[in-house]
Amino acid sequence: MRKRVAIAIALVTNSSVLHYVVFPEPFPAPSDLPRAGRTLVNEGIRSRFVCRQTSVETAGRLFEWDNFVEPGGGPCEIPHVHPHMREVFQILDGEVAFIINGREQAAGPGSTVVVQPGTTHAFRNATDRPAHMISRVEAVDDGPWAQLAERGLLLDSTFLQINRTGGLGRVSPIQMLVFVSRYKQGYPPGLPTWAWDAIAFVVAPTARIFGVHAYYPLLGSARRLPNSAVERTTGTGSHSLAAAAHRGVRFSEDSQMAVYEAHPASIGAKPSRTTDGPPVRAYAAVKKAGKDWAIL
Repeated sequence: MRKRVAIAIALVTNSSVLHYVVFPEPFPAPSDLPRAGRTLVNEGIRSRFVCRQTSVETAGRLFEWDNFVEPGGGPCEIPHVHPHMREVFQILDGEVAFIINGREQAAGPGSTVVVQPGTTHAFRNATDRPAHMISRVEAVDDGPWAQLAERGLLLDSTFLQINRTGGLGRVSPIQMLVFVSRYKQGYPPGLPTWAWDAIAFVVAPTARIFGVHAYYPLLGSARRLPNSAVERTTGTGSHSLAAAAHRGVRFSEDSQMAVYEAHPASIGAKPSRTTDGPPVRAYAAVKKAGKDWAIL
């Protein structure tokens, strides 16, 4: 038994040194940090986020976005905790049901809901009409917020990475733990944050071996193509992005962002070269094909 424990400790130690020290995962380039105006479509929770102010634009003190929630949408099945940030919701239209520390409360137009740091919360649009609110997370204490923002370690960068892996409601628990190991901005309830940090610290190196990362960069570089080319090869035709990639088509970051935001990726889903569904589900096929081609 002692020998097995010693072997397990040695494996964890070695993999952690390799993952965190010798071969650490890269940080995003400044061009890959969220900016005002960026839109993220999250099909898993039937929501659309439009950034108003991002952390890199506010020295890490604030992230604010328009949150458009379709009927039945919202992260109601994903209660979570922000240990260092206060979250404020201003409802502009529709009605949203908030679950805060297990208690539900409804909020309509003109209402403001404040969730203090360390509070377990979730919400949903339980009505039959869309809801619109302004969501904001803000730092409540001193910290190296500007440096964290520049390194892409705050909540808006977490949102971007979650979106690249399928979106809230579709990301695996292992992937979420890997994100916790780097960003430390959103935690599941049930355990102290230090316990989740310890679990994530151990899980992340092994998960990386199986292709689960904390940061998913753009896939290579790409030349600019006119929007009509994007529409012709992806938006309205029968060819998916995977088919376009196999034909050697390459897209600019701006054009690809528009396609991505209209059709969020589902990495891990079995892609096809032609599909009637959202074309960016072909992300995995494009990556496997090894094309020098950007996808957001």
